[in-house]
Formats: sequence, structure tokens, C-alpha cells
Amino acid sequence: MVVVGAGFLGTEVAAAARQLGLDVTLVDPLPAPLIDRLGDRVARLLAGLHARHGVRLRPGTLVTGLTGHDGRVNGVPGRTRRGRRRRRRLLAAPRLRPPARRTPAERQRGTAAAWTLLGGQAPFAPVPYFWTDQYDVKIQVHGVTGGDARFQVVAGDPATGRFAGLYGRDGHVIGALTWNLPRQARALRRHVAERTPWRQATTG
Repeated sequence: MVVVGAGFLGTEVAAAARQLGLDVTLVDPLPAPLIDRLGDRVARLLAGLHARHGVRLRPGTLVTGLTGHDGRVNGVPGRTRRGRRRRRRLLAAPRLRPPARRTPAERQRGTAAAWTLLGGQAPFAPVPYFWTDQYDVKIQVHGVTGGDARFQVVAGDPATGRFAGLYGRDGHVIGALTWNLPRQARALRRHVAERTPWRQATTG
């Protein structure tokens, strides 16, 4: 099976397929899965997670089309950044369904509406949130991550497979991530919501 695109759905589908025993190749034009959303350090850890579970990673590869015979797809031609062409076999994998993500923003809207009815004046400014389960890892993310944001581990250790970290920009916390440390998520979310000064959040 070839999965085209190493975003959240692509990586979740790849993980589900491997757990069903399929041979999986994960193709993406970026250098690591979700590097644009999670930053280089966490994206490399995610790549390592998939590699350890037997997924063949093809970063830096652009899919140029599909090939087939008698109405069935049998290949995924592509090229790397250097222009070298590849061809991979593509197999259909029915009934693969990545886990549905919760939508906490809807609950936040309800809370904000109730607060307004009771006379509150605070503006509705929800903290973006998503989560993904891949193999035995739960990743939870609050706020804005990736891009040019700096990342620092503030709890646990990536080497143990359990850690939490903060993302910062312009001297303030803008995002938080937990990797198999769900109990840290609430405390780190508060830093995101309050835009805690970076030095205070990462040294206190």
C-alpha cells in the first residue's frame, strides 16, 4: 500500500495499515512527516516511530500520477527533489478508518455562549486543539506549532517515548505538545491561552 501525503490522515492511515499487517510506503514532498505542523524535532521523532514499525518512508518525493492496467491502479510514479524517478506498487486497503478527532472548539463555543448569557464580557478566543493516536503513541497539540516557532522540551524525555514541550515566538508561548504525557496537556494549554512569557514558562 502506498499512502500519498504524510499529514495527520496520511500518518494515521499508514499506522492503521501496518497494524493490519500491510506493507506500507508513505510518500510526501516534505523532508519528514508533519514537519510543517510540528517542527523539525518532533517530525523526526514521528518519522522514527513509523520506521520502527516497518513503514517505508519516501520523504522529498512528489507523486506525478498513477499507472494502471485494465482499470486497476498498480503503480505510483514520482520524482525526488533531484528529479530521479521512482515507481511504487499501490494496493487498495478497504475498511481502513483513522480515528475520529474530537472537536473541543464546539464545546468552547458553548461555554463562551453560557458565560455571555450570565453577563461575562470575555471575548471568544478558543485555543486550537487536535490529537492523533498512532501505534502506541498519543500526541496532543494545543495552539500554534511548527513553522518558525522554537520548540523546547519541558517535561519527560523524547528518548523514553514520553515528553511534553512548548512552542514559542516573539518571547511568548504559542503552542504546546504532549507525546504520551496526557496529564501535562492541561497545564501547558494554560500557558498557550495566557501567552505566558517564554522564559517564565520554560525555566519555572
